[in-house]
Amino acid sequence: MGKTSFLVTLLLAICTKDIESTSVVIDLVNSNPSMGSTLKLVCKVAALSRPDTIVYWKRTVASVQEDVTHNSDVQPPFNDLKIERYTVSPSDWSPTSRTYTLTITNIQPQDCGSYECSAEGITTTKDIVVYGDMNEVNINSYKNGEIVDFTEEMITSLKCVVNDTARNTALKAYLTTSNGRTDITNQFLGKTSPKIVTIEGIRAEQSDLSLTNDKFPISRQYNGKDFVCEAAVAVAAKSKSAKITLNVLHKPEITCKGNNKYDLGAVGVSLSCIVSANPTISKDQVKWHLPNNITLSPGEQTGPYRAMFNEKDGKAEVKLLISKVHSGHFITYNITAKNTRGTAVSHVTLSLIGASKPAVQGPSDGGSSSSIPSIIALVMAFGSHIVFSL
Repeated sequence: MGKTSFLVTLLLAICTKDIESTSVVIDLVNSNPSMGSTLKLVCKVAALSRPDTIVYWKRTVASVQEDVTHNSDVQPPFNDLKIERYTVSPSDWSPTSRTYTLTITNIQPQDCGSYECSAEGITTTKDIVVYGDMNEVNINSYKNGEIVDFTEEMITSLKCVVNDTARNTALKAYLTTSNGRTDITNQFLGKTSPKIVTIEGIRAEQSDLSLTNDKFPISRQYNGKDFVCEAAVAVAAKSKSAKITLNVLHKPEITCKGNNKYDLGAVGVSLSCIVSANPTISKDQVKWHLPNNITLSPGEQTGPYRAMFNEKDGKAEVKLLISKVHSGHFITYNITAKNTRGTAVSHVTLSLIGASKPAVQGPSDGGSSSSIPSIIALVMAFGSHIVFSL
């Protein structure tokens, strides 16, 4: 080769080197690692300007950077550099390129962070998230699964807490029944308190999470429902939860069957009401109110009237039976039910088929009603010509 050709080749090599720039590429061998597995990060460095360039591995947790390790072997023979569970292994060495593999064994949640490989001012990063076992979720100071008494219309404080949880954990609140669950997280104030802890000599980013509602209104519709707090990491399909069952104490509520229309002389007439209460009522806590200030409890009978009581699905079905209907029975009957939370009153009307209104006065003995309305009608018809003999 002539001198001129050599100079041209040298200039081309120099120019080509100037055009090329150092590159650093990180390959993640096993993505989304699970706790206890082995993680490998492969850093491939090319187009180095100097054969003695040192390649660094660093890790950043919560904006604080620290050296994981670096390997100072810039030419063969190479040796692995190991610190605890972290090992850097060089390979594929050449004056302008090389590979450094960072291996982390028995990976734990505290190994989460941003890992970077750098050489000659060029840096490439890779974020690593490790999802381990989550800590327990707590609701106030209740035990998980506890049945908790509340009173209707009270305002209470509910708080969900999970401490020392990994990054990317979401905390939510639900009300659940046998038919599904309703997300009520938007009724709570959420708070995240990040912190840095040191576990086995390794810095780790964790968080304390909470959901709080200091004015949660308790209503009767929540009775028997589960209040659930759930902490979950969707990416890793991991979750933990805690629940309490709301036992809402309330006074009785009486719902009576309508459309109680019968013919005069009907036999076996039944007036029915459903009583729901918490605590539930017993038969001696419900009464039918009959004419002449007569009260009738389930199991009792007077004249044509008989009261019945049947408990089903936590509710009481209360019936007033009339053996045979006379004209004076077409009135409105009151029913009362009482428990420790209060007393409820309702009514049910027995109507004559074809009549516009029931009578307002019932019989005193189950027989016919008073003859006073008939006497008044006669007075209106004949004026003052009627003489009464006493």
